[in-house]
Parts: sequence; structure tokens; C-alpha cells
Amino acid sequence: GADAVSRADDPAGLTPNLARFSEEAIDFRRAYATAPWTAPSFGSLATSVYPSRHHMGEREPGRGFKYPLAEELPTLAEVFSAAGYWTGAVLTNGFLSRRFGMDRGFLVYEDLVTVFDYHPALFGLTERGLFPWRGQPYVIARDQTARIQKLVRWGQESGRPFFVLAQYMDPHYPYRAPEKLGNAPRECRDMLDHYRAEVAYCDFYLGELLAWLQERQLYDDLLIVVTSDHGEEFFESRWDTEDGERAHDHGHTLFDELLHVPLLIKRLQGQEGGGGRTEYVSLLDVPPTILALAGLSIPDDFAGRPLFAAEASPSDRVLMAEGMLYGAEQKAAMRGADKVIVPELPPSRELAQAYDRRLDPGEVLPLDLAAAPARFDSLFSLLAEYVRGAAAPAGTTGVEIDPRLRQQLRSVGYLE
Repeated sequence: GADAVSRADDPAGLTPNLARFSEEAIDFRRAYATAPWTAPSFGSLATSVYPSRHHMGEREPGRGFKYPLAEELPTLAEVFSAAGYWTGAVLTNGFLSRRFGMDRGFLVYEDLVTVFDYHPALFGLTERGLFPWRGQPYVIARDQTARIQKLVRWGQESGRPFFVLAQYMDPHYPYRAPEKLGNAPRECRDMLDHYRAEVAYCDFYLGELLAWLQERQLYDDLLIVVTSDHGEEFFESRWDTEDGERAHDHGHTLFDELLHVPLLIKRLQGQEGGGGRTEYVSLLDVPPTILALAGLSIPDDFAGRPLFAAEASPSDRVLMAEGMLYGAEQKAAMRGADKVIVPELPPSRELAQAYDRRLDPGEVLPLDLAAAPARFDSLFSLLAEYVRGAAAPAGTTGVEIDPRLRQQLRSVGYLE
């Protein structure tokens, strides 16, 4: 999340390579994900609509199925492909596999997890308890960097303009960096230290990737966007879980530690770079911003706004978040520093949680909506109207989680 990223004024932080990158990029310091976990957040990055419209990762009540990306929506990759671009993606998360529909528009779509995960003999032995689970549950940053470089070479060799979507899975549960690199903590005393070591490890290989692009004389001529699909929660002081443990991980709340994400955009050589912007923006804005900077038309279905256009994010703009992985569905509405969360549906004023993040940046002091300023009641009304307009999936088949995928998802904390 944004709280783990060091900026240009903090080169000694966890992410010195990202800090150097921010000197040449525009740093949107108040960017928010549309969901607190990977599938619905990535779905919004692909389609520029909220999760309740694209449905990716949405649960089937009582059955636990997760829905794929709605077929009727255009994706960012499809727009690039139609414009003649070579398109490739290299991902390493079970919820981003082809069965969830993220491959639409990509000429090359590599959704590998690990060799172990896809080896049927070893998997069968593991399922029978005859072979211990020893596989890394995702492709680590060192190997992922090599895969990204390969796709960039293929794109360059195609002789066409190219678009590459790349994902680093670390940092992520189970919070174990393969090795200590960069500005990792000297000693990992707890889960948070291990997470911070993963952040530093990922930043090291991001630096390797950026240096490689410079060596190939590609860097200046590339539009590069760096963001995250969600943050991580680590024992924030609001409450304990039912079993007495403090909450961690992601996918179960809509607080800022999960929604506030980094967003840095480096434009082409000669265009403005460096500096931070403080307006509140959404990951919905990433697809139309990329298309606008590439000189391509933006589909009418896209709900986001090009961030370099005039009034891209006016002060009265309302941003939404939704799409829970665990527990009852929740939804949040944000207008500037004001935020309202409804912890279950249908929305109830009695249960709604209102926060003034100017005075309460940690979101630990919920306001009574009945006694709160009128601006919070109007935000609740907008949220309630949004919930009424959110349609359930229609004519879409849920994705069944087969045993092999279930093993991988369990190993990264997605399934009990």
C-alpha cells in the first residue's frame, strides 16, 4: 500500500528505486483502489468500472463461486489490440488466471503461478499428504523480472507499438522474502518486518527492471505506470478478530491501509515529470489516462477520468470501494477526506461508519451519522443510491475453484 512506499524526499526508505523513479514521474499521493483485494481491483484496472459492474471476483451467495470479468465490457488491452498494438501480460496470482477473463485483448497472456503448482504428479502427492508443500506460491520478483523483460523484448521485436501488463506478487502473504535485499529491515522480528522485507526485495528488482529498460534505450520512450491493486492491514488498533487475534492481511475491510495505494505515472521524454499531486483519484482513472496519453479514444463504458485533463478529479467527486473477499459485503464512499462505510447491506444509517480523515487519519474514531455534519449524510445517501443501482451478475457462469487452484490460493491466504 501507499504507506510502505518511500517518495523522492525519502531515499533511505524501503523503496529507494521507486523513490528515484518518482523524481521523473507524476506522483498521485491520494490514489485509491476500488476494492481491498486482487480480483475486483484488477478487474477495475482492466475495464475502468467498479467491481459491482465488472463482477470479477464477485461471490455467488451460499456457493462461494467467484465470477469472471463481464464479457460485454471493453478492456484496456482490447482497445490497444484493436489499435494495432502488440499486447502481452505476465501475472502470477491464481485469481488472475485465464478462467477469470483477464486475458481478453492480450496476444500473449502468461498467468503462471509456479512450476510446482502446475505439475500434476507432485500436486496429486501433496493432496494425498504424501509430499510436503514446498513450492513458492507465486513467481518471485527475481524470476518475474526476467519474464517481464522477455515480454518487452517480444513487444519491441514485433515492430509495433506495444502494451505490457506486469505484476509483482511480492509483497504478499505468507510474508517471506526469498532474500534480504535493498533497504530491508536488518532483523525480521514479526510479520510486519517480514512484509517490509518483501517490499524492499520487490523494489530491488523493480530497480533492476528500470535499469534494464534504460540500458536498452527504451526507458525515455515508454509510458510507465506503477501502482498496486491493494494494500495490507497489519494489526491496526480498531478491533480484534473473533478468535482474539488482531486483524491482518487484506480483503475484509475498506479502511485506508487497504485502499490507499501508490500511483506513479512517467510520461514520455520531454513531458512534465517529478512532483506530487494531492487530489483524490481512483484506479478507475488509470485506463483512460493511459489511453489519453497514447492518443487513443476512450470507450464510453469507461467510468474513470484522464488524470491529465482539466478537472480530472474535482473536489466534490465521490469515489467508491466495494467487493469483499471475506465476510459480509461492504461498500464505501469517499469525497475528499470524508468517508462513509456501510458494513453490511442494505445500507443502514444506524450501522454506517463515518470518518473525517483530516482529523482522524487512522480511521479509529467513527462518527455517529445522526450527529455528524450534513455532508456525511449526503455521502451516505449517495452510497445508498449506488447500492440500489448495483446489478447482480446476469447470464454469467461462476468460476469453480478446482483442487489445484485451491491449493495455490490457500497457500497465499485466500482460502481457509
